[in-house]
Amino acid sequence: PPQAPPPQEDAPPSLGLRPEELAALRRENVSASFVGDDDGPDDDTTCVICQDTVLDDFTVMVLPCLHKLHTSCGTQWFVENRS
Repeated sequence: PPQAPPPQEDAPPSLGLRPEELAALRRENVSASFVGDDDGPDDDTTCVICQDTVLDDFTVMVLPCLHKLHTSCGTQWFVENRS
């Protein structure tokens, strides 16, 4: 007779934020005044995850520490990590 497949182990618990915690993070639309001048990126105009420049008319995630990051970068990061 055919053998039953071995029981699958439970997946490890997620280390990331729960969906409601992720949804509670503040979002903000970036304006030209936020992006600043043409002297190059600084802490206020750079995504803290990918280190790419945040562009005008872009929605960012704002952390309690006031770091700003692309919403897509933040979502991916916080699904896997709590901090």
